[in-house]
Amino acid sequence: MRRRSRTSEPPVEDRGHNTIRSKARKGPTAPISTDHPPEQFDRLKRERDEALEQQAATVEVLRAISSSAGEVVPIFETILSNALRLCGAEFGHMLLFDGEAFSIAAMKDTPVGLANYLRNEPRLRPYPGSNLAQLVETKKTIHVPDSKASKPYAERVARAVAAVDLGGI
Repeated sequence: MRRRSRTSEPPVEDRGHNTIRSKARKGPTAPISTDHPPEQFDRLKRERDEALEQQAATVEVLRAISSSAGEVVPIFETILSNALRLCGAEFGHMLLFDGEAFSIAAMKDTPVGLANYLRNEPRLRPYPGSNLAQLVETKKTIHVPDSKASKPYAERVARAVAAVDLGGI
């Protein structure tokens, strides 16, 4: 085999093997600019940290799936715990929809009054104009900034009143 110098040369043929070796590429060598405002650095650092948190959550969920032996409740609990942590939420519950009604799949740190209400109401049918009906209809995330100002609460729909009065939602 012939040695190559550091200058740009064509690939060298390896004797006896008829293989071609090419020069390894180097990474970018452009100087790093420090002219960017600190806000941009902070934003990028935050985005990186959030991405790492999401990766860690994904790993945890996959670990729960692989060790569940067919049990879905521990998987739902792990998903919910990670979602609450990523969102910075104090409590939450996960619902499953069977095409007609929602049922509780998991709850975490839900206030006792609301948790009891939800346990006693095993199937939550979406009623017209409700957040669950909107979720089913649009299949998109719904943000309700103030449940006390919502139409279902104003109309004194039992489930909306329970969520606000028992859960502080």
